[in-house]
Amino acid sequence: MPDPALAEFNRRFWDNHRIEGYGLDVETHIPCPFCAAPDFVIIPLLETEEAMQGEQTCAECGRSGRHLFDRSQEGVLKFEFVQTAGDDPPSWLLSKPRRVSR
Repeated sequence: MPDPALAEFNRRFWDNHRIEGYGLDVETHIPCPFCAAPDFVIIPLLETEEAMQGEQTCAECGRSGRHLFDRSQEGVLKFEFVQTAGDDPPSWLLSKPRRVSR
């Protein structure tokens, strides 16, 4: 039987994930990856990498994280979300980011 807290997290995450705007003014609103609170990071279409590189802190749960980018010589871009501050993620969270220092 699925964990009720995980089911609530998933429901809340998709309720708080949204795309707004039109054309080049599109923004993606990403919820907190730890508690699913709205607007953990807002990513403008034309500034995706820049917006994701900064550290974000959730106003609701107080956890922080950022994306680490790795670009190969061939131009392949990989990125990973890491936790930088705050309490450990809940035990029921299926994908826990690794913790790094600021």
